[in-house]
Amino acid sequence: MEIAQRAELAAMRVAAQAKAEIESAFIMALKMPRNRDQARIEILEACKNVTFASMAKYKKPVGKKEVNGTWVQNYVEGPSIRFAEEMIRAWTNVKIQSVVIYEDDERRITFINVIDLQSNISYSSQITVEKTIERKNDKGREVLGERVNTYGERVFIVKATDDEIRNKEAAMLSKEIRNASLRLIPQDITQDAMEQVDSTVKAGVSSDIESAKKQILDAFAAIGVKPVDLEQYLGHGLSTVSPAEIADLRTVHTTIKNGEATWASYIEKEAAAADQGSLNGPPTDPLFKAGDPSKHQDVRGSAAGKKGAGK
Repeated sequence: MEIAQRAELAAMRVAAQAKAEIESAFIMALKMPRNRDQARIEILEACKNVTFASMAKYKKPVGKKEVNGTWVQNYVEGPSIRFAEEMIRAWTNVKIQSVVIYEDDERRITFINVIDLQSNISYSSQITVEKTIERKNDKGREVLGERVNTYGERVFIVKATDDEIRNKEAAMLSKEIRNASLRLIPQDITQDAMEQVDSTVKAGVSSDIESAKKQILDAFAAIGVKPVDLEQYLGHGLSTVSPAEIADLRTVHTTIKNGEATWASYIEKEAAAADQGSLNGPPTDPLFKAGDPSKHQDVRGSAAGKKGAGK
């Protein structure tokens, strides 16, 4: 009984603290309203920085599309998590809340709320983090089950470590916060910023392509992707890599680093698309559902087709 009372009092204190925090944030927003034009200029200035621009977009596989009678890999590109963070910093007067609302031995559920303190518009969602992870090797792990993945490989469902749970939760939180945050930013500002990102990356790569190539090779090597793997993705040797292809590889690297995709998903889905094309059958992966401007800017065809156009 005493424990229950203490828990109830603690919950009431947390609720009161959260209420006071929000109220004070609204008061500060009224005292220091954002300047839309100033925010736009700050965002565009950030996008002129080569280091930031190289991390400002993501690109991940989202199914297949038919091109000239052949099914090829389809990709979606859009503003990255790092881009959204910079947008919110410059936009000002945005409050982000995340609260764990349920937890047991199997899962953790977190409520996320992103509030524009000036317009009083908010977007909320919740994520469920399963406290399990899939591994091809079960050595030293507590195995909870197993299955055969889409590639016919046996994988084990094991109990996740505290670090693995934190990493899963952080990646999911970042994506939800990005999607909600970008819905608060006017689309014309986002579009202008993404165009500036493309221009900055293109100019930076073209000015010293050899240096840019070394940087991207080192970045991929740090996550276990070798030059021969990149050549498989590109469809040709690295000696003839173009500025557009290096920019594309930077986007892929950002996507992997942010936990939105794995390198295997690019290579395996490319192979699956080729196999599907040889059979001349329908695509098996679900296509990306458009409609949310925060989740994509454009959908492109195969990597090979895009790179050919960029040369």
